[in-house]
Amino acid sequence: MRSGTKADLLSVLESHSRRLETTPTVTVNILDGAMLVQMLQPRGSKTFQDYADNVFLSHLSERLIHVKRLDLIWDRYIADSLKSATRERREHGSRRRVTSSNRVPNNWRSFLRVDENKTELFQFLAQQSLSLSEDGKEIYCTSCEQV
Repeated sequence: MRSGTKADLLSVLESHSRRLETTPTVTVNILDGAMLVQMLQPRGSKTFQDYADNVFLSHLSERLIHVKRLDLIWDRYIADSLKSATRERREHGSRRRVTSSNRVPNNWRSFLRVDENKTELFQFLAQQSLSLSEDGKEIYCTSCEQV
């Protein structure tokens, strides 16, 4: 099996699409939770609760200002999947429990290399995202196999 870079597809897709003259009104924002966690570094956060409140939920709140509905989709890590072998080769971090009072690791990238860490973190952040409640806004979030 060959592996590739998703970004390589961009030039191909752009060559087969046309630019819109006007921008459509956006009412729903669908976010990749795992991508957000990679992008939103825990700078200044002492605990996972600090990270959830001051970084992650803050970002979601900003996104929610511009739309009526926000969908937050999380990755699942299935042990015997085709991707699991690739992840095992990359996995060189250490296991850390994710609870509201536990400290955020100094090396975020290393922490995110361990599937169990990501699974717990994603479940924790999915649960925390349910605390966002703004009038007239809807939030849908996956957590493991549930929505």
